[in-house]
Amino acid sequence: MMISILCPLQKKYIEKPLLLDSRKFNIRCYALNAKVNPYTVLFHHGYARLSIFEYTLDDVENEQNKIIHHTNNAIQKTHPKHKEKKESLIGNMDHLEQYLNDFYHYQPDQIESIRQQIKQISRRLFKSWIKKDPSQRTIKRIRTFWT
Repeated sequence: MMISILCPLQKKYIEKPLLLDSRKFNIRCYALNAKVNPYTVLFHHGYARLSIFEYTLDDVENEQNKIIHHTNNAIQKTHPKHKEKKESLIGNMDHLEQYLNDFYHYQPDQIESIRQQIKQISRRLFKSWIKKDPSQRTIKRIRTFWT
């Protein structure tokens, strides 16, 4: 496979993604920097944002079907059915965890592992932000409250 200089990153589409209610989703979580010295960060797991339509690989090249593969609200709200389906596009984390248990047979320890990985990713993102801000290099410690 040749990699173009104009597009140095090649991505493979995930053909069998993890689905929620048969739809693609992403997780929106939040971290609030409540205090600077020491850093105190509050974390919330947030929610799952779902695609408007059920996932399928049928007729992927059709422009109308591309919305199936997006969970981005800016893209989804352009679809005529967005208003009628808007309420079903947000799922709470309890629903996601129950779905993982019911349909994928995830055990509680596996679900907890996912929660911990989300927290770790959030911590790493926050720490990388501190490293990029030269004025914060003297901060010695970070207190976090990851619920």
